[in-house]
Order: sequence, then structure tokens, then C-alpha cells
Amino acid sequence: MDATTVAQGAEGLKSQFNWISWSIVAFYIVFTTWFGHYMSGRQATIRDFFLGGRKLPWMAVSGSIIATEISAMTMVAVPAFLWTATGNMAYMVLGIGTVIGRVLVGYLFIPVFYEREIYSPYEYIGNKLGNRARKMTSFLFMLGGALGQGTRVLLTAMIVQVMTGLPIHWAIWLVGAFAILWTFMGGIVTVIWTNAIQFLIFVFSALLTLAVVVLELGKHGIAVGTLISTAYAAGKLHWLNWDFDLRSNYTFWAAVIASSLGSLGSYGTDQLMVQRAFCCKNVSDARKAIIWSSVSQIVMIICLFVGVALWFFYQKANIPGVGPTELQPISDWGNNVLPVFIKYRVHPIFGGIILAGILAAAISSLEGILSALAEQSITGLRLAGKLKGSDKANIRLSRFFVCLWGIALSGMASGFWAVWQGKGLIIELALAVVGLTAGGILGTFLLAFIPRLRRGSRALPWAAALSIMSVLAVAQHTGWTLSTLIVLTAALFVLAAMYFGEDSHGLILKMIPFVAFIFFLNLFKYTDVVDGVEVKKNLTIGWPWFASLGMSIMVLAGVIFQSGKIAADDPDAQIGREQVISKEV
Repeated sequence: MDATTVAQGAEGLKSQFNWISWSIVAFYIVFTTWFGHYMSGRQATIRDFFLGGRKLPWMAVSGSIIATEISAMTMVAVPAFLWTATGNMAYMVLGIGTVIGRVLVGYLFIPVFYEREIYSPYEYIGNKLGNRARKMTSFLFMLGGALGQGTRVLLTAMIVQVMTGLPIHWAIWLVGAFAILWTFMGGIVTVIWTNAIQFLIFVFSALLTLAVVVLELGKHGIAVGTLISTAYAAGKLHWLNWDFDLRSNYTFWAAVIASSLGSLGSYGTDQLMVQRAFCCKNVSDARKAIIWSSVSQIVMIICLFVGVALWFFYQKANIPGVGPTELQPISDWGNNVLPVFIKYRVHPIFGGIILAGILAAAISSLEGILSALAEQSITGLRLAGKLKGSDKANIRLSRFFVCLWGIALSGMASGFWAVWQGKGLIIELALAVVGLTAGGILGTFLLAFIPRLRRGSRALPWAAALSIMSVLAVAQHTGWTLSTLIVLTAALFVLAAMYFGEDSHGLILKMIPFVAFIFFLNLFKYTDVVDGVEVKKNLTIGWPWFASLGMSIMVLAGVIFQSGKIAADDPDAQIGREQVISKEV
């Protein structure tokens, strides 16, 4: 923090967030609840509950995708990214890859999803590779979704904690309860229409926040030109890095390669996003919904500029009255910078609107994941022939799964807090956690999507496990990580011997090079020079590359493992062969 920051009058600083602010937040919650219930209509079947009858307008679906993507991570954690000493606009470069990925999904993946009525990309995988592959990718999605969205529940709860003073665990369960309520009411229709409203609210809130910071600086005689020139001189406006360095998160190459591949997974194989595309009337509408959701990058850029303005306000502007009351919570956790500014520096009406926007962004994402996780739970029962009740009973069961997953996510958030305790940037934690499973799902989808790679699914769970292990090996270099990798390796060998019997020798031999590579990633150290001193460092890669690494291992191991005797004895392999032959004929 800049040494020239002063604290004159700081001891008298009082919260501007009062009953008027809370009234606005309450009005938003009540209105959104009523609107979602009104738009949900009658949910007669699980098709209505999870697909919206495939009749929703593409603009509402696109708005819902944006609302789910943005979340409180963008509204709060992106400005915090600029707060750090090395923080700048580099995060913006990854948007290039997300746009490329959406276009590819729109023109390559969406048409195959509409060949027959399905509820998820994992059903498509099952149709091409067999039911075992569907179950595996559905499980990976649920694991990654629970981990990734657990961090978003935690972030939202920490905002509520700053504004209300509630204990963190009370705040977590309060956030979870609202997300459950809105998803419970009307399934995907409620989710999409409330998301569309929430999208408009938090876009307005982002613009309002930027305007308020600029006006607050203007009150103290600081012009926008001074803000921009100071930020430029400090490197805060730098965004394009041409270095080809796999260790860096935010380079041009990470954007066009890693972010593009990761976005194929996010918008093409992640049920959280793809479920919305299934609600459109046809391929054309679904394609437009996916591609036009690229507008989200504009919101992200606005939030980055909010971060620049807050950095200048608290660290460079020498604003009278800025002192420990504000600076201590921000020093404790950089993600507090926006909530603290709202609490102490924003007019009560504007503060209420902005907090409503943050909550809109947060809960819209949570609604989406609850609907997607519940859908996967129901789909597993439906395809197993165990969903035999009436339509009304099936919808009750769907709502039961919404509640169950809501409790699970809230519990996950509490667990994250116990382990994490606010160390580091939560946005990078969330994105890295999702990367553990995203590559395995995308790799399996490519095995199903590309006819020449289809070889069944009997050994794919072993390939998926190695995919996750490879990402874990390069992401964490602690004692528990190494112990986990050793235990998982032994378990894979034992399970292969038990499951494949005499055929296991070939599979185990094929796994050995992959296992060796994984331990190399985790144990290898290289020498680097830091301030003139040689330092031993672990081999690492930036989190945008996690999905690419996992996908590569999944595809390579999937093709190698599903060959020879194992593939010949796999009934699911006939699915792929018959489809390839029929196309050739």
C-alpha cells in the first residue's frame, strides 16, 4: 500500500450502507422471486423442469449464460485482481480464447446435440461410446461443479459477511438457501428468466460502480486523466503479453490456445452452460445464444476498470479519511476492496443497487449449477430405468436433488473456508479447481465426437483418473499431493487387476509411462535465478493450461488403453465401429 496514503479523520468513518440500502436489496430479492415464479409457468414433466419445453427465446438463454458465467467472481474478484502489486489488465486477454471457443461450439458441437432429444452432452457421449462413458463424464462434471461452485458460494458469503457482520458460516448457509429457493420454484425456466433479469441488474451495477468511483475521485479534485496516466505509469493498464511461457496465466498464447480449448469444455461439455442451449427451439437459436454470450467480456472489462479505479483511490490518491477502518479489511483479504468501498464510500441508494447486482451475479451462478447437478442426478436414474413414478413425483424428486446439492455446495464452501482461510486470490483458486476435471470431460467428448477415435469405454475410467492426476501433479507440490498420487496409482493398478483379470497386464503396462510422466511433473525441479541467487523450483504451468493438459492425457490414454484385447472384448466398442462403418457406406 502506498506510504503517502493518509488517515485524517478515519476514526470517524461510518458505514453508508443503511436501512435504505437493505430495502433496495430486499425489493430486488422479492421482485426476482416473484418474477421467476411468474415466468416458470406450469412444470408438468421433467422435460419442462430441465429443458423448459425447448421453447425459450435465444436472447433470454444467452443472458442466462452470461449471468451464470459472470458470477460474483467477476463483480468482486476481478477488481481485487488489480489490487495486488503485480495486478494489471492481463486477465482481459483470456477473453480472446473464450470468444473463439464459443464460435467453435456453436458451429461444431451444437448441431450434434440437436440430432436427437438429449438432456446433456454426457448423453451424447453415452450414445457414441456407451453408458459407462456417460456415467463417468457425468460423475466428473458433478465433482468439478461441486468443487468449483463451492468457491463461489464462499466468495458470496464473504461479501455478505463484510456488509452484515454475520459469522462466515451463517452467511454461507444464507446464500445457499436463496439459491435453493429460486431453483426449487420452477426448474430451468425460472433459472433462465431470473438469470436474464440478473444479467441486466449486474451490468447496470458494474457501470454504476465505475461511475461512483470516478465521481468520488472528482469530489477530491482528481480528474480521470490523472487516474489513467497514473495507472498507465504503474503498468496497471498493460494487458498483452507475447511471451510463450506455460508458467504464465495471462499471455496471448494462453488465450488463443489454452483458453480456446478450455472454452470448448466450458461452453460445449459443461452441463452448467450447455443445459441452457438445450432449452432453445432449434440449432440456429442455440448457436446464437452461445455466440452472443461473448458480450460477457464487455462486463469483465468494465469490472477490470473498476479495479483500476479502486486501486488508485485507496493506494495513490491520498484521499483524506482513508485509514485503518477501510484499509485493514482490504489488507486482510484483497477481495474485500469493492465491498468495503460500497460500505463506506457509496450513497445508500447506489450501494443498495450495487450490492443487489453483486448478489444477482452470485446467485444466478448458483441457480445454474443446482439445476445442472439435479438434472444429472435425475438423468442417471432415468437412463437406468429407475424413474418410474408419475410426472408430479419425478418433479418432486428433481426438487429433492436441488435441495440435496444446495446443502452439498454450502458444506463445500464451509470446508473451503476451513482449509483456505482467505489466502491468495479466490478467482484463481476457483478456476484452478475446475481445471482438475474439465480436461477429462472434454477429452472424452472428443473421443466420442471424432469417429476415428471411438473405441468403446471399458478402460476410459483409468484414463480419466490419470487425466486428473496429471493436473493435480503439476498444480500442487506438497507432501499430501505426492502421497495422494502414490495411493491413487496403487489403487488404479489393483482395480485394473481385479476388473480386467488376465487382460489387466496389458493395461497396467500401458499405464506405466503415464504414471512416470505424472511423477515427473510433480517431483522435477529446475534451477532459476531470483535476485542474483540460484533457486530450485518445482515444474508448474499456469491454470489456463490445466484443461489442455488433462484433455491431452485423456485423449492419448483413451486411445491407447481402448485398443487390443480390451477393445475387442468391449461391447461398447461396437457402437463406435458401427457408426463409423455406416457413415462410410
